[in-house]
Amino acid sequence: MFCPRTPPASGAARRSGGGPFPFCGFAWQYGGLASLRDNSGTKLPRGLIIALAPQETPTPAEEQQVLGDRLIGSDHPLLAKLDVRIGVIILNFRDRVSGRVN
Repeated sequence: MFCPRTPPASGAARRSGGGPFPFCGFAWQYGGLASLRDNSGTKLPRGLIIALAPQETPTPAEEQQVLGDRLIGSDHPLLAKLDVRIGVIILNFRDRVSGRVN
């Protein structure tokens, strides 16, 4: 569910998380997903997963930079132009491996 008042991901998530983080390129099975659990520089909860979504359509040249099965940095300059926003927030309270609560 998209919330039109959600702040742009390029600024909001960085401010909340303490710095840039990697996420999966858009337009594929895991497109736009970022799991912050293994990102040592973040101040966000370990079980947090966000899905980023561009609000503007990229040109074919821009698609080459941000689409597909690869990691993109949340500090990529093209994200502001594409008006990338947080579309989904998931907070997993239980660690998948140990079963402990995060």
